[in-house]
Amino acid sequence: MNEEQIRKLLVAVSEGKTPVEDAGSELRDLPFKDLGYARVDHHRELRCGFPEVIFCQGKEPADLTEIAASILARSPRLLATRADEASFEAIKAASDLAEYHERARCVTVRREPPPELDGKILLISAGTIDIPVAEEARVTAEIMG
Repeated sequence: MNEEQIRKLLVAVSEGKTPVEDAGSELRDLPFKDLGYARVDHHRELRCGFPEVIFCQGKEPADLTEIAASILARSPRLLATRADEASFEAIKAASDLAEYHERARCVTVRREPPPELDGKILLISAGTIDIPVAEEARVTAEIMG
């Protein structure tokens, strides 16, 4: 949940469009949602400007689907790293907008474009062995704006 979403929720409560109980339910999982096997940090986007990133390696496909769905319930963007084809399929079950970046080993979901941020990033690779790491950095920078 980001600042704009919280602001809209509070305005809806103040205008009587959203009952306090419903707003409480929306905020219950802020800052964390405990899935039993993972705690999803829903407060990270508010603190850092981007939701928690999923590290896919070692996670079960069903867990990835649930984690991705939890993040996407509160954020229009998602980044998952160290992803393989099975990870992609699991995240795609949570969002048909999932995109697999094979060389970067990342999955992204963009329901809206990232904010345009000032600044430039230079990615330098020393050789072909570094290409996957450079691609991961590129995908990360692009989804974060």
